[in-house]
Amino acid sequence: MLKIIGILIILTAGLFVYRWFKGVTRYYRIQVRDSLAAVSENPGIVSEEDFSSLPDPLIRYFRFTGIAGTQRVSHFKGKFQGRFKMDRNSDWAPVTAEQYSFLESGQRLFKMILTFKGLPIYGLHHFYQGDAFMTVKILDLFKVIHNQGEFMKKGETVTWFNDLCLFAPELFWMQM
Repeated sequence: MLKIIGILIILTAGLFVYRWFKGVTRYYRIQVRDSLAAVSENPGIVSEEDFSSLPDPLIRYFRFTGIAGTQRVSHFKGKFQGRFKMDRNSDWAPVTAEQYSFLESGQRLFKMILTFKGLPIYGLHHFYQGDAFMTVKILDLFKVIHNQGEFMKKGETVTWFNDLCLFAPELFWMQM
């Protein structure tokens, strides 16, 4: 019996060590840390001239947001809580998510954790300079989904654009 308990302890410890080095949570933290270290300390002030050459609807939008005269945003962070359905017939699963977006590097990091049937499921979306991938792991150990390619690039580009418009219009005009 003691041998079985010892083996279970070793296996559990091994899984946690593996998660520490290979999990999406670790990858996310490292990417966020490195990206925050590269952020400009003084990004400057937004002026009317910065967006005056854009189409009229965008100029009206930026005037409406009141960004002229404000400090430029170099990055932003969002935290979300909600519910998620795996499919039409499944129950709602609680989800928490965190996102960082960085203008200078053209990067968006989105990590979510949801609990489905008692198991934590970790997801990571990484958009970087027009390339993208998504990885989902059960217990942050076992990869069940990994998508990349043209479909992910398009989807994450649309999300990047949406985030810039809604969460940080100061970032949007700088991308034009």
